[in-house]
Amino acid sequence: MDKPLSSSTGVAARAPGSRPEPTAPRSQARSAYQQRVDQIKVRIVELSHRNMENAMRVLRQWLADRNDTPR
Repeated sequence: MDKPLSSSTGVAARAPGSRPEPTAPRSQARSAYQQRVDQIKVRIVELSHRNMENAMRVLRQWLADRNDTPR
């Protein structure tokens, strides 16, 4: 069903306080933003994984050194 046109502007009238329908550029910007957020999340996971691997390597080396030390 078509929305009635405002007589003064020729633009489809909408209820006061209602949001306009999303436009293509806004939708594309939101999509690009979400893709960037997803890329950052993946990078955080990669860095966290690498950090955990490095911590485990240091811990293994520390344990090996500790076990080699005579008491």
